[in-house]
Amino acid sequence: MKKIYGFFCLTLVACAVLLSSCQEDEKSPAKPGTVRFTLRQKAAGTNGRIAQGLPEGARLYVSVENTAGEQIYNLKEVTLVSMGDYVISEPLAFNTGDYVLTEFMVANEQVSYVTPREGSPLAQWVDDPLPIAFSVQDNTIAGLDVQVLPFEDDHTPQDFGYIGFDIVVAPYPYFNLSVFAPTGDAFKFIPVHAYILERDDTIYSEVLPAGTNKIAFVGDMQTIYRLVLEQPGYSRYVMYFSLSTLLDGLASLGKRALDVTLQPALTFVTWSNRGAAFRFYGSSTDELTVDWGDGTVEPLQPQLENYAEHEYDGSQEHYFVSVYGNDLSNIDELGFAYDFGSLDEITLDHLPALKKFELGFAQAPPVVDFTHNPQIDDIQLIVANARAIVLAEDATVGQILLMGNNNTFLQSSLDHVIDVSYRAAVEGRQPVGTLGLVTLYMAPPRLIVTPSPEALEKLRALRDVYGWNISPDEF
Repeated sequence: MKKIYGFFCLTLVACAVLLSSCQEDEKSPAKPGTVRFTLRQKAAGTNGRIAQGLPEGARLYVSVENTAGEQIYNLKEVTLVSMGDYVISEPLAFNTGDYVLTEFMVANEQVSYVTPREGSPLAQWVDDPLPIAFSVQDNTIAGLDVQVLPFEDDHTPQDFGYIGFDIVVAPYPYFNLSVFAPTGDAFKFIPVHAYILERDDTIYSEVLPAGTNKIAFVGDMQTIYRLVLEQPGYSRYVMYFSLSTLLDGLASLGKRALDVTLQPALTFVTWSNRGAAFRFYGSSTDELTVDWGDGTVEPLQPQLENYAEHEYDGSQEHYFVSVYGNDLSNIDELGFAYDFGSLDEITLDHLPALKKFELGFAQAPPVVDFTHNPQIDDIQLIVANARAIVLAEDATVGQILLMGNNNTFLQSSLDHVIDVSYRAAVEGRQPVGTLGLVTLYMAPPRLIVTPSPEALEKLRALRDVYGWNISPDEF
């Protein structure tokens, strides 16, 4: 009785995309084409089971000869990329002609799947064992169905018709990364969003927890990559490197990790991809640097009325902007307006002197957090689709204007604003203040959102008992 081997069936579609160009005469030679392998998962055998997915980190290894027996590729490593239900490979270059596929296997740290050779003990379990002939013709697409069997513990290479598997699967090149931020006289680990780019392609994007992390990606030791680190509230970090130089440098210093220290910063993410602009004031703002998030890093040079502006080429959807330097703690006013002042997010944690914040006729981020701004006294988010602000429980804010955020501001956040203001009034820390909570461009005017019954009573007490200026005055 035959032993029935479950098999993993992969369809290999060799797409010969022959590049054409303007030819001056009919005798111009054809340019090399490219073959991309597409692996499709199919039902396995007659038992109705569906083949399991490829192992994590698996790569394809192929050997190809021409019809003269000359080797074109010898166990060529081909990167596999998952795309939904399909797995595709990076393209391989072929000249127009006839070829023979002689070896075909999938491996990560060890061989996982193999196509058996004709005459081997396991060849009977695939429809077409190796070698398999295929052709690459001018302006044609060649299709091949290639079946592979799992290489299980009780198998040997000889079962598949191989003397051995001469594959040395190197682990993904990696390095260790530690990201710190200054805290007083010491440093602390912080989380960070790390990106690695090869030219304009992002090949690695991970949010890393605080600590030392392994950065692993499929790469080349000599290729120049760009490491980008972004964390709200800290300066953006960019470093160009090759793995060989980086690893050699760390080894020569006796270091186990690349250590990066990010500086405290005002950071925001743009809503528009056309530009960014803001106003800023402070007792001294000469020693400030702005990283606009598109590779432009420059001293913060205010234009008319301390206004800074930068235009983008629109190649990204959003831009992470950071402002940092010795005078960061001197900024006491900050303002955003209109399209270039629209924000996806903002972090004000490192502006201890901030007293006034304005954002008007622009898109506000979902939440603006003022809990790290002990001197904040004037908050204005007007016609900004604002949803929420967060105040310190002991905040003493003399004026909060939220007019025109019709039906966007959250009841829970308005309750929070009213509660903080009420306690400041009751405790005498802010005897009199202003809350602008009226809708705009609506008749009749009303509160931007109806607070809870408890908060509504506190709002009335602010108006009637403590003499606060509340708009609308009727509610």
